[in-house]
Amino acid sequence: MSHPNETSAAPADNATTAAEPSGVDAASADGDASDKPNQGLGIGAVLSSTIAAAVGVQSSRNRRRDFEQGRARDYIIAGIGFTIVFVLTMIFIVRTVLGGL
Repeated sequence: MSHPNETSAAPADNATTAAEPSGVDAASADGDASDKPNQGLGIGAVLSSTIAAAVGVQSSRNRRRDFEQGRARDYIIAGIGFTIVFVLTMIFIVRTVLGGL
């Protein structure tokens, strides 16, 4: 009877061992995250997050990254810029289509 308990303990030890590497990754990711808030995110990450959020396909992982590492000023500027470009594009398309009729 003691043998089945030992077998049960072995998978638990393996599960703990398997969980440790992901815990190590999370710790290193946290270490990277603590360095990033001072620097903010790059312009490419801000623009891709802004476009993804505007279209409605922003992933929760990227949204969390944006809030933890990004600066609000960067996203406000990108959002205003995106809105201006979007409105100007819509005006251009409507004028082009209506001008052709």
